[in-house]
Amino acid sequence: TNTTDKDLEQTAAKKINVKLAAAISSTNSDGEYEYDYSGFSSAEKSAILAATNSIIDVYVNGQLLVGYKNGTPIGANADYDWNTGGEKILFAFALEVDDVITVVVR
Repeated sequence: TNTTDKDLEQTAAKKINVKLAAAISSTNSDGEYEYDYSGFSSAEKSAILAATNSIIDVYVNGQLLVGYKNGTPIGANADYDWNTGGEKILFAFALEVDDVITVVVR
């Protein structure tokens, strides 16, 4: 199919970046590293939480991560997941100061 300008407008992506001021080096009880959106503005956080029916891509330092899908456990075959309610991003690995998390909502 051909892509029109109207299609492009409707699929415009929102790109949100945050540079970590502190490392995320301790895990929750499930062994996941939790990020609570502390570097995002409230408007950016709202945009992410409202995007439940959208495609969301997560990058760390420019590397596209593999998200949890269809029972894939975090750490085994997935790099990240969202906790219940989407209030935190759960990573399978620690993050360091100055790492950049990018969330793209399409």
